[in-house]
Amino acid sequence: MPAMDATIAAGLIGAGSAVLSSFLAGWYTLRATKEGLNRERQEAKLVGAFEDVLALRDLEARYLEEIALLKGETPDAAKRRIWAEHERRGGKKPSADAERARVVRFLERYRG
Repeated sequence: MPAMDATIAAGLIGAGSAVLSSFLAGWYTLRATKEGLNRERQEAKLVGAFEDVLALRDLEARYLEEIALLKGETPDAAKRRIWAEHERRGGKKPSADAERARVVRFLERYRG
């Protein structure tokens, strides 16, 4: 009978190990899937933010054209004047990452 007890114990240990390893594999897969979905959501938000930056840059260009017409200056001169005034008031300049060309390259890379 001791041999039969050892066989049963070995079988139970093997079954317990199989259940535990299946649980751990499932838990790891679930966690990796959640992280992947979160990353996809964050990338979608980032693309949306860059699309907003692009839209704001386009609006800025149109506003500058209108201001230039009213003030009798070129759009570039109006932009320099407005940005200088903005900085004097303590405003921050947009980073180089917000330049229209960089935003377009980013969006082309992510859209395929």
